[in-house]
Amino acid sequence: MLATAGIITFAIWAGGTLQTIRIGWPGENAAIVGALCALIAGGMLAYSNAVRERRRTQLTKLTEWPGPEPSQMRRPNLGGLLGHCANVLEAPRVLVLWEEAEEPFVSIAIWRHGEYNEARQMPGTYGNYVRSEEHAGSVFWTDDVTSTFASMATGPIRLEAPIVEDSLIHAFAINSVASAPFAGTSCKGRVFILDRERWSDFQLQLVQIVASRLANALDREIMQREAREAVAEIERARLIRDLHDGLLQSLTAAGLQIKLISDSESAETQERLEVVRRLLIGEQRRIREVMGRTSTRNEREREVTLKTYLQTALAETAKHWNCKASLSVNPPDAMANAALCVHLSLMLGEAVANAVRHGQASMIRVSMHHTCRDLTVHIRDNGQGFGGEGFSYDAEFLTAAKLGPLSLRERVQELGGQMGMTSSSKGVELQIKLPLT
Repeated sequence: MLATAGIITFAIWAGGTLQTIRIGWPGENAAIVGALCALIAGGMLAYSNAVRERRRTQLTKLTEWPGPEPSQMRRPNLGGLLGHCANVLEAPRVLVLWEEAEEPFVSIAIWRHGEYNEARQMPGTYGNYVRSEEHAGSVFWTDDVTSTFASMATGPIRLEAPIVEDSLIHAFAINSVASAPFAGTSCKGRVFILDRERWSDFQLQLVQIVASRLANALDREIMQREAREAVAEIERARLIRDLHDGLLQSLTAAGLQIKLISDSESAETQERLEVVRRLLIGEQRRIREVMGRTSTRNEREREVTLKTYLQTALAETAKHWNCKASLSVNPPDAMANAALCVHLSLMLGEAVANAVRHGQASMIRVSMHHTCRDLTVHIRDNGQGFGGEGFSYDAEFLTAAKLGPLSLRERVQELGGQMGMTSSSKGVELQIKLPLT
């Protein structure tokens, strides 16, 4: 490209010099002027070609849109998509906010300096993202988001106030930004490309393409999730029918038989049989609670107090296994969705049973630490441990070696979490970390 510009420059200069000789202009001055003109023209041509080539490269890169990872075929690799956008647009940060038709929150995804994070907020936390309804569907860029100037597809405009909502500016420290809206079949939102040094109308077109591709990716994720939930509902209905016709009927019959036997036995035997009968009744109640849940979506959306929900379940389990148990939650008023609490109650039940049966533990202490991003659970017992020398294994080793309580490990993995385990002569400690976003 530069060689072509040099050849053209030389040709123009040579032609100008010959023309000067023919018409008799002062040789030196005319040659210098001709050379300068030719050099400027060649430089402009080279610059134009370089810009064109750079744009072609950016478009080519943008078309190399990454697909889902083989290990993540069930959902698009949104972090990879945002990282790809940041690389093509040469921006340190990419922020996406969107709402789904039937979800009561705003989803947030941000890629910054190689790190990807997701979060959720209540609707209205960041207003409508853009102040003016008139520009809600506009694509724009501005070097200073606090100013009243912005450039749109139709050209630069002056506004009465900064175009982006103040709450959004402060929450994500926005300064230089280009933004485009998107609307898919099941979602709508905006993408914000942040902190790029210089913007142009061409980059604005690229941002529009990015917004369109993100809408497609999010639609795909939502449709896949709804398909999985539909399959889960069908399986759940089948399971409820099987439980009602089989296990519940058997538990009810067992309870009646125990009551008949206890009427003719000694007081001590009656007391033991009553404990068994209460245990059966408790399991019947637990099964009916599972059957009575209206849908997976409702359970995911309903929030309950973590400590209140789990305290009773843990106390009942400890009583059944003739041991003591304590629960501490930090912060004490931490909330979690009901579906997760169901999983936690079953996990605690399994951990208590294992500690008593295999380790002869008499005390189980459970502590939880809740943050906006994850929940950390420590389950400690005073049992005999696994015997032999003590050990401490992380989640990767336990999974590879297929060690630890299988049911617990599989449930933690299903929830996208990790479980570590430490054993000594003083007992066993399980370390569980579950994502909340």
